[in-house]
Amino acid sequence: MESLRVSTPRTLLRECRDAGAKAEHAVRVGKHLWEGALLLAGRRGHARVLVLTITERERDAVRAEFGAHHAVTTPARGLACWTPDEPDDNQFGVIVSQAMGRSNMPAEQSVQKLVEDWRPEVLVVVGTAGGIARPGADGVLEGPSTGDIICVEYVHYAAFAKYDSGRRYLRYFPMQHPDNFLITSDVRHVETSLDWHEGLMTPPSGETTPPRVRVGELVSLEVVAGDSRAPGQQDLLKDFDHAIAVDMESGGVARAMHTASDTVYYRPAWLAIRGVSDLTGDTATVQDLLAGNNEERAQWTPYAAAAAARFAHRLVERILARGREPFDDPGARSWTPVPQR
Repeated sequence: MESLRVSTPRTLLRECRDAGAKAEHAVRVGKHLWEGALLLAGRRGHARVLVLTITERERDAVRAEFGAHHAVTTPARGLACWTPDEPDDNQFGVIVSQAMGRSNMPAEQSVQKLVEDWRPEVLVVVGTAGGIARPGADGVLEGPSTGDIICVEYVHYAAFAKYDSGRRYLRYFPMQHPDNFLITSDVRHVETSLDWHEGLMTPPSGETTPPRVRVGELVSLEVVAGDSRAPGQQDLLKDFDHAIAVDMESGGVARAMHTASDTVYYRPAWLAIRGVSDLTGDTATVQDLLAGNNEERAQWTPYAAAAAARFAHRLVERILARGREPFDDPGARSWTPVPQR
């Protein structure tokens, strides 16, 4: 569906009437409102929440948790999508998809394509990440533990830098960071609920305590940070003393979400929910105290992916439970709240 060029919400209907039957169809299926922002549907329809996974294991965990068993018809060169909803004029509460591949460039390209297709209000990246451990008192590591949930509040992209005279200088480009309102309202609400983790598989440690939820900074890399003794890894991580996790996709997602705000009427929000599948660091001391990174990751990934999927599911339920008031324009649809569990 071709998008319409809209100057102001007040003039949208007049412009659509002038454009003829095709524009009238676009008005009928393509206008939505979220907290005062006018949204146009994408090429494939509209999803209020888009859940993006990276690996096959993460995709399968999210689909199982959300009950996303209905495949959405995929056009040529489109990304495969699934939903728990029965299709309703190409309008969905939740769409689940998987990125084209690992690392930041495929993640950025995937988000760009999915935003064009579905024009979501909220994007939630769900999967696993490495927790950053740091030496503490008495030789005890501090920071996240395997199985914890990381909610990203700020993304550092560490791969953009300049080396000069033996030093490394960071460089930057515009990015949109995760939405603070979603963190302070929805994430904190789910975190303090007592039952979000009920029914999760038993973690490899055998512990019965629920995963801890940690909100903090994340470093997005272009390498798998699996060896704290490696000089290259130490060089990448040493500048981010407050970061609690690493991944290889959030920098690309943040960049794509910055460019997704293509009109004054559309500014989607996003979050990253990651389960800690392994620990890493930026000193040889950390590596001496850690178990083998590859073995730890293989052992904890199924639980970390399932825990992140469960937390994200409760978060999305809370988002969908909020109504969306219609705009003055009669072509804009409201959203009926979905009851929470």
